[in-house]
Amino acid sequence: MHCKPNKYTLTSYYPFGMTMPGRNANPGSYRHGFNGMEKDDELKGNGNSYDFGARMYDPKIGRFLSLDPQAKKQPGWSAYKAFLDNPIIYVDPTGETEYFYAGKWIGTDGVDNSLIAVVKNSEVAKEMRACTEEGWYVTPNSNLKNGYNDDAIAVIDKNVLAESLNVLSLALANPQTEFGSVMTEIDGQFVAVQAGQGEPGSGKGPPLPQGDVSIHNHLTYEAYYDKNRGIVMSSNAGEASSRKQYPDGGDVENVFPDYDMNIIVGRIGAPKAHSDGNGGVNVNDTRYSGIALYKQSATPYLKIDEASATKMLKGRKGKTAKRFEKNETKTAEEISQ
Repeated sequence: MHCKPNKYTLTSYYPFGMTMPGRNANPGSYRHGFNGMEKDDELKGNGNSYDFGARMYDPKIGRFLSLDPQAKKQPGWSAYKAFLDNPIIYVDPTGETEYFYAGKWIGTDGVDNSLIAVVKNSEVAKEMRACTEEGWYVTPNSNLKNGYNDDAIAVIDKNVLAESLNVLSLALANPQTEFGSVMTEIDGQFVAVQAGQGEPGSGKGPPLPQGDVSIHNHLTYEAYYDKNRGIVMSSNAGEASSRKQYPDGGDVENVFPDYDMNIIVGRIGAPKAHSDGNGGVNVNDTRYSGIALYKQSATPYLKIDEASATKMLKGRKGKTAKRFEKNETKTAEEISQ
């Protein structure tokens, strides 16, 4: 397999995350920086504001820009503190376990652990939303972790989701190239330990090292009709490749066994084709860009469209969030009485 490394970024930071002048090189396509968080350069300029999921962070002053929703649990500290004022030892998690249904925020358990729980059952989502709007937290579940999956919910770490979106962004911008990234859990946080790209046009991705999570894309070129073969050519991130398509094996045989969680990004679904009435074929590319989550089988246990995934990273927003925040204090007072 031929590949060349893809160096995303080289940045030196002061302890609280401000970049050191003259000691960084960052291509515009890479959106993340300090602690693996996504930069929000529109707010205060390049590298001066980071989206930690639940709150925005200013590395120049070492403070978050809004109140810590769990500040009551640490009355001796400022509600705007970051890393307990010691970024060498402590790392703030990116936020609470937040629950989403169809891309919309419907609740939180209030536990700082950087997890996103995607609710798959409409009845569960309806009940959870109703309780949330009354100001109640979701009952914490100690079993939740990255890769957890049952009939009702599937869980993904926020850093893993952010890296998946980053690989998807690269793939959409380079339709004939396959990118790859491997993440591993270090001190409770998932970080990318290696990223790269395959030889453009080869359809082959880079070799991936050991880790906990593998992320790669299927090619994202527009679907078209190949007259010589008489078939519609397209790729589907929602269907892992296997020995059925490739004698030497595909995703299922060559990638999936080495990781606890596998993610394929790209265009999901199958295009529609119909005769144009003149002996030709018209192709309607109805696929959507998104993320598919797998264990070791060829069938994904969850698919998330790009727009919904982006909303999830923004955290607590929408009508349900406003109603929850309005009634949260009232509910807490009722419990204490």
